[in-house]
Amino acid sequence: MLLNVHTNQLFLLLILFAKCLAGTDWDTDRLFKDKVYPLNPRIRPLKDQSETLVVYFKLNIMAIIDFDETLQKLSTISWLELKWRDELIAWNASDYGGVMHISPDSDDIWRPRPEATHSIDESNPIGQGFIEIHVNNYGDATWYAKVNLQTFCEIDTSKYPFDTQTCRLDFMNWGSVNGGVALKTYKGGISESDFCNNGEWQLVSSSARDYDEENSNGEILENHIEIAITIKRRPSIIVLTVLLPVILLSFTKICAFIIPASSGEKLSFSITILLSMAIYMSSINSVMPETTDEISYLAIYITSELVLNSLVVLMSSISLAIYHRDTSENDTSSPLNRLLRCLECKVTAESMYNIKHTSTSRLISQKFDTICLWIVFGITTSVMVIFVFAIFIWD
Repeated sequence: MLLNVHTNQLFLLLILFAKCLAGTDWDTDRLFKDKVYPLNPRIRPLKDQSETLVVYFKLNIMAIIDFDETLQKLSTISWLELKWRDELIAWNASDYGGVMHISPDSDDIWRPRPEATHSIDESNPIGQGFIEIHVNNYGDATWYAKVNLQTFCEIDTSKYPFDTQTCRLDFMNWGSVNGGVALKTYKGGISESDFCNNGEWQLVSSSARDYDEENSNGEILENHIEIAITIKRRPSIIVLTVLLPVILLSFTKICAFIIPASSGEKLSFSITILLSMAIYMSSINSVMPETTDEISYLAIYITSELVLNSLVVLMSSISLAIYHRDTSENDTSSPLNRLLRCLECKVTAESMYNIKHTSTSRLISQKFDTICLWIVFGITTSVMVIFVFAIFIWD
């Protein structure tokens, strides 16, 4: 019985102690009046203003919304976590009913002013949206800010669509003078734990570092945080819709030398392939940046095939001219006629049997088509091999 009485008394004491630690609304209100409201948010929270205030920086990247290659613009959503110690707001918890944590308004206390130096969207500065600051009785402040960034990212499209891009996000504290505020990374400076995959881009790696910007005298002007994000394009859609059709068209043009000249479709087929290649060329140019130091190997490959298709149209025209040539004419003044006369002599020497059943012009046209077929096939294969080598092997 006596044991139960002591147990109940101990339990009541624990409840009273917990209530004292939790504090009341009156304790919290008194704490705000004594410690928060008298503060000047423009003054760094240091008792010794000659010291440097260290702000610890961590960016939690959530998703890549868009990567516009034409404008070279990367759009991301992240949560920014900043930590610092406010010496002017620290309090003794026992003096305020055990209150150990408060969440003051961001305009009532000092807070850093982070800014992305490569941002191209000035209408949405960091810290103007949702702001939540937590402060404990030791003065340790933590700020969580949602960040929608649209930053410039210089890209290299030489290996498009198998390209890997590295975008650098640079942050600084706006308004700090002569190193008054130092940004430092903690826990790696960046986190990918809550990252949501993008359908077009795959996040390969990320890193963070802090560095100082100094003048010619070695004095620290500003402190920066640089975030490097490496992303890799998912090429499957572009391979199926662009690259594979271009490769098929590049070998399909060889059929122009298989189609008989008598069918009347030889030249129209060559022109159709040429126009198809030109359409793919325009579609590639529409997604490429307007100004870049590197030219896409795919664009070079399609341009090469465009030139080859133009040559195929020319060769098909010559083949048709040979086929419809009047063999009764003996004019050898022009180089073309002299060349045709040489071909005619060679065909006559090699095809004594066929010459009796087929016109000489037709045999010359067929011989010309055979030679052109193997030449174009060899060049097409060589160009494709060089393209594959440049994309996957050549660094």
